[in-house]
Amino acid sequence: MTFHGTRQGTNDRGNFGRATSLSVALLSLALAAGLSQACGGDPPTLTSSDVTNIPAGTGSGTALSGSYLVTGGSLTGCHCRTGSCSQFRSGAGGRYVVDQQGGALIVLLQGSDGESTQLSGSVNADQSFKVGGTVMNDDQGPLLIQRAFQLVTGVFEVKNGQPTGFHAGIDLTINLQAPGAVYDCDFAGTTDAMFTGP
Repeated sequence: MTFHGTRQGTNDRGNFGRATSLSVALLSLALAAGLSQACGGDPPTLTSSDVTNIPAGTGSGTALSGSYLVTGGSLTGCHCRTGSCSQFRSGAGGRYVVDQQGGALIVLLQGSDGESTQLSGSVNADQSFKVGGTVMNDDQGPLLIQRAFQLVTGVFEVKNGQPTGFHAGIDLTINLQAPGAVYDCDFAGTTDAMFTGP
């Protein structure tokens, strides 16, 4: 699914929409429900140190590697210090591509809009995992700055030694500055994905 921002009172995405789509491609794969009705308590505010340099876990082999299709999710919290959660909307689509190398895990989040983000971290012998990543991008011009920090923690489901999917919690902090729009927001949610093959 895709996840975009719109200027309040308009349907014109423009530069703001493109920037927001890049920043929150991370979250777009995690939430199957719209964000217009924010709920739950305040999610944590993440920084780079929360989502990088996650050490390898106790996992072994490569059996969890493959493609996982997003099948659902829910929003459990949203808090904006600047801007409003109601300015974001969600659509459909999204996929995770997982690469397991022993206790190390790399997850590529692929949005239906073609944007992708890489997360890296750990997986353990009990199939639990934690991956994180950052987006830092000011390529769209001097008036547009975006930062995003994401942490995903979950458990793979395995049957007869083969993965069938996973369920995870997700935390995301975004900072977006664009002409006519400034957002500094934290999101929390859950995501479900089904294994579709190597």
